[in-house]
Amino acid sequence: MQSNHFIKNKKKIVITGAAGFVGKSVVKKLLKHNYFVISVDVKDPKIKSKNHRYFETNIKDFFLNKKIGKIFAIIHLAADPRNNLYYLKPELALENISNTFIILNYINSLKEKPILIFSSTKQIELDALSNNLGPYSISKKSSEELINFYYRNFSINSYIIRFTEVFSIKDNPKNKALRKFIKKCAKNENITIDNKKHIFEFINIDIICDGIIKILDNKIKSRHINFYGNKINILELLKKIKKIIKSKSKVIIKQNLNRKSYSKSKKNFNYKLKKKELFISNLDRLVENELK
Repeated sequence: MQSNHFIKNKKKIVITGAAGFVGKSVVKKLLKHNYFVISVDVKDPKIKSKNHRYFETNIKDFFLNKKIGKIFAIIHLAADPRNNLYYLKPELALENISNTFIILNYINSLKEKPILIFSSTKQIELDALSNNLGPYSISKKSSEELINFYYRNFSINSYIIRFTEVFSIKDNPKNKALRKFIKKCAKNENITIDNKKHIFEFINIDIICDGIIKILDNKIKSRHINFYGNKINILELLKKIKKIIKSKSKVIIKQNLNRKSYSKSKKNFNYKLKKKELFISNLDRLVENELK
């Protein structure tokens, strides 16, 4: 444990979801830039450094019970980024919104308010195009609106950064499509997909880390920053992976019958009122009744 004097001479940054794929990379980048990093996660990020402290706890318990002292910034990354998972467990969306609300209230309770950097997603835009926002997008969009509300009304210095699919040159997440495709092709296993038109938009994790450092250094003035990568169709991606590995895997296209798509937006129906039902037609009688 470092002395209080040592810690006071460094800017403290709290990172939620520090054990995640993005979180670990951000922690390591911050340590290289001489910040003191406090990691909050139920899983241990397993990062050894004199400038790093790990709290094995959830967001609610940490921000309601821990006294950290002066914090320079909070980087809120905690949330499972697997969009499909939220269709199986939509209650995760409520947890995402609740965690954001807890952090905002915590910041607002402090005399010296730290910077807030919130990780969001381009999935919001993709779902909006099909007029079918899923639970993951809803949770992120709602969190963005909460952050904007606190920014306008309580002067919380905040930044919203939206990602597309994040990749690294090595050690990509085992539960993400890119890693699964590579492993299956290496074993010559068939790959089943349900949407041959799906587009990936991969962004390098190093770009995101560099961008966060620039935000902290006040080199980016905009509050809304998009980290969007280059687009590639799922079939083209699989074709390229197969060519690199010289794989004999076959791609099987299976239609997804469970999820409905709403490509055309339906117009809202405005219930037609008769003149005698209008507010102004009833105002005289309403006022009289209220004064009785």
